[in-house]
Amino acid sequence: MSILEEVRKILEQPEAKETDRLEEDLGLDSLDRTEMVFAFEDKFQLTIPDKDAAAFKTVGDIVKYIEGKKK
Repeated sequence: MSILEEVRKILEQPEAKETDRLEEDLGLDSLDRTEMVFAFEDKFQLTIPDKDAAAFKTVGDIVKYIEGKKK
């Protein structure tokens, strides 16, 4: 499964595009974002500092961040 597919699964948004904005298009609030970060950390075995997580604006931002950490 690709990173994008895993991100979609965690976000519970199977049709999400990389350009979809987390708040505006997917309707995530601050609690959703916190839970999302914990899920990504668990799934991909990494630590995401708050300042990095705050920079996630789109699904693509998350995918690129995780790809960069997995290299």
